[in-house]
Amino acid sequence: MQNRILKELKNKTYQQLEKEAGEKSVELARLSGELATGRLKNVRLIKGARIHLARVKTLIRQMQMTEGAEKRV
Repeated sequence: MQNRILKELKNKTYQQLEKEAGEKSVELARLSGELATGRLKNVRLIKGARIHLARVKTLIRQMQMTEGAEKRV
């Protein structure tokens, strides 16, 4: 399942990844708020959101690095 998600992310453009990172950040904030108020029953959702956000940010950074390397050549 993780490989499928990663393949889907790699096929997205830079702008799509930026949008997804923003959406996941909002979701993570919402989940954290629900946890603080005691409304969140499945706390594993927070870990999943954090991991997904990290994957997206990693791909964004990789795109930035390869873009910078191409400009130097």
